[in-house]
Amino acid sequence: MKKRELLLLGALVLGAVGFELRTIQLKLGYEGGLPVGIVWLWPALLTLLVAVGLAVCLWRMPEKQAYDELPASGRIGAILYAAAAGLLLASSVAGFVTDKSGSDLLFSRIVAALGVVTALSLLSSAAAQYRGKTPAAWTCFAPIVYLLASIVFHFRRWSVDPIVMDYCYKLLSSLAAMLGLFYAGGFLFDRGKRRFGAFFCLFGVYLACVTLADGGLEHVLLTGSLLLLLCANARRLVKN
Repeated sequence: MKKRELLLLGALVLGAVGFELRTIQLKLGYEGGLPVGIVWLWPALLTLLVAVGLAVCLWRMPEKQAYDELPASGRIGAILYAAAAGLLLASSVAGFVTDKSGSDLLFSRIVAALGVVTALSLLSSAAAQYRGKTPAAWTCFAPIVYLLASIVFHFRRWSVDPIVMDYCYKLLSSLAAMLGLFYAGGFLFDRGKRRFGAFFCLFGVYLACVTLADGGLEHVLLTGSLLLLLCANARRLVKN
């Protein structure tokens, strides 16, 4: 196993550390709803170190563009995609049944509906990978559109919170996942960017682990889905 192939394991391990640090921050870093102390600094520093470390490890990685230049996903990739689809579908169902009002109700229903479509696209991709075929090109668009809509929907609420630390990891996690899937999806058009894709997928894996500490059923299901999806793509991108 090459050193680069250990990066996914490293992202998961450091993500577990980041999860613990974020948990400590949420428990001890607030008093009366306001941040206190410097416990917020430790997950922030770890996140910065992970980003820099990944950039250093990946910047000399040979670039590739065509889908066939990457190793086959195989059954492991198909299983990860299918499991990600199941979690995303569960998150979308939770989004449908969660009580909301006003404009949030309509927007949340739209995002949940997009989540269902995206889950179906992931299942289609999983089936193609299982058969050793190239997934249909359209399957790369659905997750990106869904994540973009989800970011816009949630940021409408996050932006009114003056405490950036309350939502910064959720926002970074969603952005990293969207960019990772965007660059990985480019391989279906033989226009992939391996280094950028690997960086954002691995960084997204780390951030997904960290933000699981924020809790909430809908959020945890969605983040778990993205974690599996990013692991599947990172595994292909860093191999060979």
